[in-house]
Amino acid sequence: MTGLRSASSGAGSLLLNTESLATIAISWIFLRENVDRRVFASATAIHGGALVLSWPADGAEMTVSRGGPLITAACICWGINNNLT
Repeated sequence: MTGLRSASSGAGSLLLNTESLATIAISWIFLRENVDRRVFASATAIHGGALVLSWPADGAEMTVSRGGPLITAACICWGINNNLT
């Protein structure tokens, strides 16, 4: 909750996409799940879409708020939970 409070709503919603990417990566690396072209393409589209949407339109420098790493860590824990259940 601290991460969500200290990040903007747009950045927080885009960072929450990390949960699905973490779930895919953890299941592929540790549980040897089959990741075919379709799954890899969908993960790439999620990641690419988040990058495009978060790119500053006015040419400003990209910054990382204090909440970004906290949200990312929570999403990785969420991915671990998804794989364990």
